[in-house]
Amino acid sequence: MSPKRSPRLAAAGITMLSGILLLAACSSGGSNKTEAGLRAPAASPSAAPAAPEANPTTPAAPAEASGAPAAQAPTTPGAPVASSGAAMPATKAASSAVASPGSPGAAKSAASANAAPTPGKPAPGTPGASPATPGGGGAATPVGKATGFADDPTKVDGSPRTTESPEVGVSPTGIKFGGISFNTYPMANILTYPEIGAVQMVWDKTNDEGGIFGRKMSIIDCDDAGDASRSRSCYKKEVQQDKIFAFTSSVTWYTGEAGPDLERDKIPWIGNWGFFTREWNHPWMFPSHAAAVHEAHANAEWIAKNLGVKKVGYLYTNIPEMNLARKAAEEVFAKFGVQIVKAIPLEISSADQSQNVIAMRTANPEHIMHSGYPSPIVKWMIDASQQDYWPAKGVTTNHFIIELIGKVLGEYPIQHGLSTVTTFNIWGDDYTANIEKYAPNMREKSHHNSQGAWGVANIFVKAAKEVGPDLTRTKVMKVLESRPWDMGRGFDQTFVWKPGNHDTLRDYFMFDITCTDTTMKGPGCFKPAKAGFRARDNTD
Repeated sequence: MSPKRSPRLAAAGITMLSGILLLAACSSGGSNKTEAGLRAPAASPSAAPAAPEANPTTPAAPAEASGAPAAQAPTTPGAPVASSGAAMPATKAASSAVASPGSPGAAKSAASANAAPTPGKPAPGTPGASPATPGGGGAATPVGKATGFADDPTKVDGSPRTTESPEVGVSPTGIKFGGISFNTYPMANILTYPEIGAVQMVWDKTNDEGGIFGRKMSIIDCDDAGDASRSRSCYKKEVQQDKIFAFTSSVTWYTGEAGPDLERDKIPWIGNWGFFTREWNHPWMFPSHAAAVHEAHANAEWIAKNLGVKKVGYLYTNIPEMNLARKAAEEVFAKFGVQIVKAIPLEISSADQSQNVIAMRTANPEHIMHSGYPSPIVKWMIDASQQDYWPAKGVTTNHFIIELIGKVLGEYPIQHGLSTVTTFNIWGDDYTANIEKYAPNMREKSHHNSQGAWGVANIFVKAAKEVGPDLTRTKVMKVLESRPWDMGRGFDQTFVWKPGNHDTLRDYFMFDITCTDTTMKGPGCFKPAKAGFRARDNTD
């Protein structure tokens, strides 16, 4: 029997070259065209009709959210809460928010949209003007707030809940999920499509095995291009028009401000990427990867304890969450007598990092730590290579467990000392087997977030089966909060979303990057760090 291949993944076509071209585009300030990747969203008219309940025998109809900001109506389910000054990192939104077909049987997508980054040239060592603020909106629910997941007698739409009238997004034959991803954003073809692809291959496997009590799962993914108004349009469309059961793993700045919307509309986000600490603090969100602030605590302590340095440089993406990560690292370094001699914010849209390389070179730290989104630090490293500069005791970053990272970076950074902190061990026997059988086009496209997406998708399947045929949001959330969950064989990681406090993940892994073929099938270029394989946030 030939392997089943998801049509979502069959459209995959990103290669090492496409990754480099995309990186070059986002770094030069030119047009950034998303490659075919793991299914680029199809363009379709913005006034699409409402999609029916999920049905595995009928492909989900392509639909599209308007690029205009959603109307704010706090009492209406699906109307996102207004965000106070929440802007996404500075890139131009190039097209309206797109929803790609969510069914495993959906047709191949059309050509993807373009996104042109806005060039920025901050002075070395100083914040750029008007820094972007992803996730800077709605107030987060504080840790310790009771979740109160009593199963409601009415559904979200106000109708009575009975066994004959299932939860919104659940039909007798299907369960419909939504995703919001910045699919037309710097490095998106390397980062966002594999995230949804990892979930899709879990759904494919589960659907092949009969689904969840006969219900097949599908995903409708909406492209927000990293733009706040489009994020809200995507949210409104998927809640009001598509009537999804839950959001699933996706990569978007919107997760930093989605909490109030989710709580109002009683919709869980199961597998959000966990970039923002407030995601971990919110009872309706079940993150799939470590928060950047906790990673910064762990990374800084690992550096202070294992590298024997007293002067470090710090590079970070110029957004508020990464400034919090910088302060978190500074707090840890101070305890160990380590001084940050230079801290430089990096703009995602920056066309040139050479001046920031010169500024760091002048400061002359023994080691450099980085926190943030991959694209600006990759450009910094390439510019550092061209200047033949690297700190004597190397660079440590986060978010670099990416199969294509070695080929994008080239030999210089790797030869001079490069390590990364990450949430999971790599790559996991079941994860790799799943790729070979259900998603061969995911080969060479995996990364730390796709691992997390895959792990939480599997946990959802187990939790939903435990709930039984009468599947509801509140019931599955109570099961998710009921005990620790193993993220997958070989990941060596356990997630615990405690009632009232989901923010419990504190243990991580450190890898040295030792060669450029960082793919699964390569010679094993990600090696347990010689200075110490485990890192822990002992601060918070």
